[in-house]
This record gives sequence, C-alpha cells and structure tokens, in this order.
Amino acid sequence: MNNEVKQNMFLRYLSSRSALENIMVPIILYTVMFWCFGAGWAVISTAIYGVCVALIRKGENTLSVVLLLLFSGGCHYAFSKGFTPFGITQESVFLSVSSAVSMLVILSAYSLVNRPMIKGLAESGLPYLKTLPISETALYHRVWHEVSMVWIIAQAIKLLVVLIWAQEGNKSLDMIVFLFSWPYTVALIAFSVKWPKKRWQRAL
Repeated sequence: MNNEVKQNMFLRYLSSRSALENIMVPIILYTVMFWCFGAGWAVISTAIYGVCVALIRKGENTLSVVLLLLFSGGCHYAFSKGFTPFGITQESVFLSVSSAVSMLVILSAYSLVNRPMIKGLAESGLPYLKTLPISETALYHRVWHEVSMVWIIAQAIKLLVVLIWAQEGNKSLDMIVFLFSWPYTVALIAFSVKWPKKRWQRAL
C-alpha cells in the first residue's frame, strides 16, 4: 500500500460520519466543557451525548470512546478533588497515567468479550473492510486481536515508564509525558494500518 493510498484511507476515515460521531465530537465536547465548566460537567455532558448517540445509532463504537472519556474524566475529576495516587501531584503526569489506565481497562474489556475496540472503530469508518474476501475468515478476526493486544501492551509500557520516571523525579519527565501523548498514539495508529494488511497479504 503506497503512501498516497494510506493518506486517502486516513482522510476517508476522518471525514466519515463514524469518526465524527465516535471520536471527534466526544473529544471536542469533553475538552470544551472541561475548560469552560470543569471536569464534572465535562463528564456529565459527554455521558449524555454518548447515551443519546448509542441509542440512536445502536452501535458499540460510540460507547467505547465515551467510556474511555468518562473513565479518564472521572479520574481527572477525582484528581481535582485531591485524589493523588502514587503521590502524583503534577496534572500532566496524572493525565498521562489515567489515560493509560483507561485504555488498558476498556481495550482489555472489549478484547475479553471478543469484540476488539480497534476493529469496530476501523470497520465503522472504513466499511469496505467488511467486504474484503478475508473478512469472514478466522485470520481476519485474529489479526484485530493482535492489534488490540499491541495497544494493550503499549499502554502498559506507557503506564510503567511514566510512573517510574515520576517516582524518581527525573528531569526529563515532561519530555516523557509528551512522547507518550499524541506521538505515541500516531505510531500505534500507523501500526494498526500496516500490520493487518501485512498479515492478510502473507496469507493470500
């Protein structure tokens, strides 16, 4: 798959209704409400939005993203009320840790019930995946479990590294927190695009 095709796939997903409803709107809503009214209202408004969309669309993908936001938001709200686990008092560090824990919990829960969250998000944004000749095979589903497992392991690594750096009071802590934010997520998304295609091509 060349770079132009990958870019088209990425842009196609971002412009899809699924990406808008399941990812962009919940994140924007939570962020705006958080900065305007605080973590409490951010959690409540995101929960209401998630319930409404889930009932209208009857899909699990919106619910998974909303659960992530609510779990992380609930932790952030607790932090604002004085909850400081592991002695973490720096907000950016706590947000990094809570996001890793949130991803670990939600991704693991979906994987345990045999519904990898990454697979659902990918298929809702790129419906043609369901029409691939390999989509009804055991390999297709196994590959998405592999992708999900990599995300889970990656979040566990993020959690451990940030906690260890925070406990040691390392001066490079801010850099570590940054590297484990959007650059880390972008790398995982890139892996999620390349790995399935590589595995499916090898089987054909």
